Amino acid sequence: MRPFRFDKRLIEIPHFKNHVRVGWNKEKPGQKSTILDRVRTCKQSMATLKHRSNMNSHIRINQLQTALDRSMSSLLRAERLLIPQIQRDLTKAYNDEEKYWQQKSRNSWMKEGDRNTGFFHACTKTRFTMNRITSIYNEEGRMFKGNQEIDNHAQRFFTNVFTSSGRSVSTIDFANFKSTVTPHINSELTKDFTDSEIFDAICQIGDDKAPGPDGLTARFYKSCCDIVSSDVIQEVKHYFRTSSMRNSLNHTNICMIPKITNPQTLLDYQPITLCNVLYKIISKCLVGRLKSHLDAIVFDSQAAFIPGD
Repeated sequence: MRPFRFDKRLIEIPHFKNHVRVGWNKEKPGQKSTILDRVRTCKQSMATLKHRSNMNSHIRINQLQTALDRSMSSLLRAERLLIPQIQRDLTKAYNDEEKYWQQKSRNSWMKEGDRNTGFFHACTKTRFTMNRITSIYNEEGRMFKGNQEIDNHAQRFFTNVFTSSGRSVSTIDFANFKSTVTPHINSELTKDFTDSEIFDAICQIGDDKAPGPDGLTARFYKSCCDIVSSDVIQEVKHYFRTSSMRNSLNHTNICMIPKITNPQTLLDYQPITLCNVLYKIISKCLVGRLKSHLDAIVFDSQAAFIPGD
C-alpha cells in the first residue's frame, strides 16, 4: 500500500475544507484526540475525497477529448451546445495534469509556461532513475540486490554509523569562556512563543517541499489554517512548555541522494532526512528567535556566519 501524499489539486475540489474539517475534528469516543490523531483521521478523509473525485487527469483528458470529438462532429444542436463546457473542462484537466507532474518533479525554478507537463514528467523520470537503488555493494565487495536485501544492508550500515563507539570524551573547561548571552538576551530567547511567531514559522516553509512520514506538506497547513492553526499552535507551545515531543512527531524518512554519477556503495550516497511539517515549525521557531540575536552572540571573526554581514 502506497503511503499518503498530499495532492495540492485537492484544494480546488468543492467542499475540500468541509472534508478537512470533519476529519480534523473527529473525536474518539470518551477520549480527547491528540494532534497526531487529528492528522491521521484528516488524511483518511482526504484520501476518501481523492478516491471519489476521479483525480486521474490523464483518464479525464481522454474521456473529454472523446466527448469533444463526438460533439464537434455531431449534427445535433444539443450536442454542439456542449462544446464550450467540454473545452473548459478539458483545459482544467490539462492544468491538473501539469500541476500533478510539477509536484512529482519537485521542480521549483519554473513557475510559468505553456503546458510544461512533458518537461515535469521527464524531470520526474530522471529523478526516479537517479535515486533508485537496484543493487549495492558493501566494503568487502559483496552485492546486495532486491528491496529486502538492500533494506537490511542499509539498516545495518547506518546502525553502525550512528552508534556510539563508547570512547570517553574529555570534559571542556568553560572557566575562560567569555559569556556573550546577557540576561536581557536570555530572557528574550526563553520567553513564551507568540501565536504570530508560530504562524510566521509556518509561512517560511516551502509549500511543496518533500513531506515527512505523515505525507502532509506546508501547503496543506497554509490552505487550511482556519481549521488547523489553533491545534498546531497549541502543540508547538506544548513542546516549548514541557520539552516533551509526542511519539512519531519527530519521525523522519531517510532519502538517499547519490553524490557521484554511478554510486556503488552506501558511502557514495548522501542521506538526508525528510521531517514532518510540525517538526519543521518547531525548528523554524527556534531559528527565528535566535536569528535576531546572532550579531550580539557571534564574534566579529565569525561574522561570515551571519546573513548580510
